[in-house]
Amino acid sequence: MSPSLLPRTWYYQGMITGLCAAAGYALGSCSRGWCGRSLASSTCASLVSGEARHWILVAAPVFAAVAVVAVTVSNVRSQAPHRRRRGARPLSPLDWVLALLLAAAITAALIALARGCAA
Repeated sequence: MSPSLLPRTWYYQGMITGLCAAAGYALGSCSRGWCGRSLASSTCASLVSGEARHWILVAAPVFAAVAVVAVTVSNVRSQAPHRRRRGARPLSPLDWVLALLLAAAITAALIALARGCAA
């Protein structure tokens, strides 16, 4: 969601963010598949108890959601001066919500497509 020097429309930002999120998911899935399973079975699994694993699985999505909101707010603030210098209208909070929703939809669709092709 980091802004470029040129202002983006909400739908362009949503498309870029969705494609980048899907690519990041793919890279994470590949790295987990190639090296993560062997490491987890040999060392990490014995280091983390069942209760700790449960709290990690609960905290990770909460942390990710807070991080997404914080990064979005930070980028909205940093993109405003670029938009003013270019004479573009400032994006409203609704525009950023729409960009996040579009990004989530594109990410979900690409992941579903990839899983459907793999099945």
